[in-house]
Amino acid sequence: MLTSLAILLVAPPSVLRAEEKPASIEQGAPNGGSVDVTDRTTRSLAAACLAEQGEASGWCSAYLMGVADTLTALGIGGAKDGICDADYTIGSLAETFLTWARANDSLLRLDMLAGVSLAFRQRWPCR
Repeated sequence: MLTSLAILLVAPPSVLRAEEKPASIEQGAPNGGSVDVTDRTTRSLAAACLAEQGEASGWCSAYLMGVADTLTALGIGGAKDGICDADYTIGSLAETFLTWARANDSLLRLDMLAGVSLAFRQRWPCR
């Protein structure tokens, strides 16, 4: 399992393909109320971010900040699968992630860590 996740984290988005086109993230977001993220998909995380409306004190923003900080540390350490020259705040990460998620419907079935990593690596790549 760890090897599979490592492959997802280092594979460029063009290598990852879905078998079918899933529903949009807006269709999974309730009007108020909580979102179940127990399936750990990128779609569920996006729905949680939408439900929280990017609130900096929300679960979504806290999760995204943890991923961004980890990928930043990897980038500083010289890993190409980290993020580099990233200029973000906890309040800006949800919009970065949701913009990527809306543009990548076919990748919403991925584990949420893989999806967020792809989103952030596309925004702040290490070259």
